[in-house]
Amino acid sequence: MTKVFIDTSVFIRFLTADDKQKFEECQKFFEAGEEGKIRSYTSNIVVLEIQFVLIKLYKFPKDKVLSDTDNLISLRNLTIIEKTDTRRALLLYKKHNIKYADCLIVTQVPSDVKLVTYDTDFSKIEKLLPVTPANDESMRRGYLTPPVMIILALITLGVALTLYFNTTLLKNIKNKSTPSSEPSVQAQPSPISDAGREPNGSAETANWKIYENKYFVFKYPPNWFYESPSWLPQEENVSFFMEGTKADHSDGDHKGNEVFIFGFGAQGDTVDKIRKDYYPNAKEITVASRKAIKISESHVIISISSDRIMNISGQNLSQILATFRFLD
Repeated sequence: MTKVFIDTSVFIRFLTADDKQKFEECQKFFEAGEEGKIRSYTSNIVVLEIQFVLIKLYKFPKDKVLSDTDNLISLRNLTIIEKTDTRRALLLYKKHNIKYADCLIVTQVPSDVKLVTYDTDFSKIEKLLPVTPANDESMRRGYLTPPVMIILALITLGVALTLYFNTTLLKNIKNKSTPSSEPSVQAQPSPISDAGREPNGSAETANWKIYENKYFVFKYPPNWFYESPSWLPQEENVSFFMEGTKADHSDGDHKGNEVFIFGFGAQGDTVDKIRKDYYPNAKEITVASRKAIKISESHVIISISSDRIMNISGQNLSQILATFRFLD
C-alpha cells in the first residue's frame, strides 16, 4: 500500500474547486484512499492552514469549513501527525526561501512517505520528493463502493453550496456600495487602475481623506475613519469604518462592520505563490507599478516586496487603488 502525506494545497484545491482539473485529480486521489489503495497522513499544521486559507482568504463560513475539514480528516486510513521538530524547521527556514509553516510540515513527513502537494516550494528540500495527486502511482481507476461515493458526494455538494454562498456574498458586498462610489465603466476599461494615475472621476476623490504610513499613501472617502486591531501590527493591519458607527473588528468567525481593510501577509509569501497555490484563476494586474492579482471586484492582493504581500478588500476598491502610491 502506498504511503503519502497530504499537504494543505491538495485539500484547498478539493474544497474550493476553483481549478477544475486539480479538483478532479484530488477527487480521484481521495477516492483511491477510500478504496484502501493509500495509507494517508496529514498534520495539525495542515489543518491549521486549511482553516486560515478558507476562512481568512476565501471568506468561507467557519461552520462550513469545520464540517468539510471534519469529513476529510475522517477519511479511511488517514492519520493526523501532531509532533513537529522546531529546531530542524528553523534550520530549513534559514536555508531555504519557503514559508516557516512549510518547514514545520517537512519535519512531520515520515522518511518512507511521499509528500503529495501542488506546492513546488517543497522541491527545494533535499531528500524530499513531492508528487501531485495526478502523479501518484496509486491513482488507478477502480470501482467505487457506495460508502466512498456517499462521503465524497457530501463533500462535493458542500463545495458547491459554499461557492454559491460566496458568490452571493460578493454580490451583496457590491450592492452595498453607493452608486456614486463606483467607477465609470466607459471612462475606465479596467475596474482596477494602475495607481500611477487617478481615474477619470478623480474630481470625485478630490475631497477624500489621505491615509499614509511608512509603506504607502492612498485616499479614502471623507465619511470613513480607520483603526487597527489591537492584537495585530498597527501599520500592517488597518480597518476602515463608517463615521457614526463603533469600530467592530472581524476576528475568526466574528463578523465585524468594516467597510474596507488591508493586512500584510506572512514573510515569504509572494503574489505568484499565492496565485498558484490558492487563486489559480485570479487576474494578474498592477497597482502603482507593483505586481498584483485581482481575486474579485472587492479583493486584491498586492506585492509589497520580494517576499511580502498585502491583502486589500472592501468598498470603493478600484477608486482607492487608483490613488495608491508607494513611498520607497
